Amino acid sequence: MSLPFMQGCVATGPLTAGERGRLASPPPAVTAEVERILPDAVGVAQTRERWILKRGRALTDSEIALARRIGVQEPERVRISTVQNFRTPEPKFGGPNPSICAITSGHGIQVNSLCPRQRHILAHELTHVTQFERLGMLEFEREFLIQMILVGSTRAPLETQARENETLGD
Repeated sequence: MSLPFMQGCVATGPLTAGERGRLASPPPAVTAEVERILPDAVGVAQTRERWILKRGRALTDSEIALARRIGVQEPERVRISTVQNFRTPEPKFGGPNPSICAITSGHGIQVNSLCPRQRHILAHELTHVTQFERLGMLEFEREFLIQMILVGSTRAPLETQARENETLGD
């Protein structure tokens, strides 16, 4: 099963009733595939989060204020790491995508050094931190995978919410 990961953050309108229904009750084949790859996806996310938390920088005061405005419960735990040669997601989860500017794992945000460091990217990623805080790592990864498989990143509710919050970074 191909995962349509991170096709770009382009809004395409609200989900249809059929899409909402499939997300609420995914087809058995999708559920089986997600459950098959979920342990690896969670392992990758946990490894990435540990790496970022160890090497990343803390949020500045203005970034903490933004995080709070977005709804991050523990902004003091958030760390940001800027990396070169950004390759994500990992090949077994869809392959590298050079158009991705950042990825969030738990309280760790990894930013592609080739992308401009605009506050709207940070607002987007801080929204993912709130999602991790609300859902936990396992459930976030499960929901993310289901959404990527069924509707892709341009229509996935987790991504849509993050895109909607980007303007808070202005």
